[in-house]
Amino acid sequence: MNELQNLLDSAVLGTRQAKTGAIIRKKDSNIRALSPHFRITPSELSTIHRAFANPKQGRETPVLIHGKAYSCVRVDEHAIYAKDGDTGVIIVQTKSLIVLAEYDGTMFAAVCAEAVESLGSYLIAKGK
Repeated sequence: MNELQNLLDSAVLGTRQAKTGAIIRKKDSNIRALSPHFRITPSELSTIHRAFANPKQGRETPVLIHGKAYSCVRVDEHAIYAKDGDTGVIIVQTKSLIVLAEYDGTMFAAVCAEAVESLGSYLIAKGK
């Protein structure tokens, strides 16, 4: 198991407040770590890249994950918070990676967000 997979498993999925998650390399969209049953299409990943590139437009355009449209409630150059009813997705970008986690209605969104943000901060401190 690689280091990024260990980090995703322990720091995000280990909280039990994220249903699925992934760490994706930005430059080539290579998935570096993922949870079971997590899939993302190239077009879904491109909606994330576009939202980070243009946060104002990103707030107006849903983020697609697993074919589900999540309305963005926060978009800036560092993070995207999006939701659909009581489910949502937290996405953080670092210099070279995107960390993403989905939560559902049985989970606490704030705990999921804290876990993803904390992992993102750790990766940024490591220069990743």
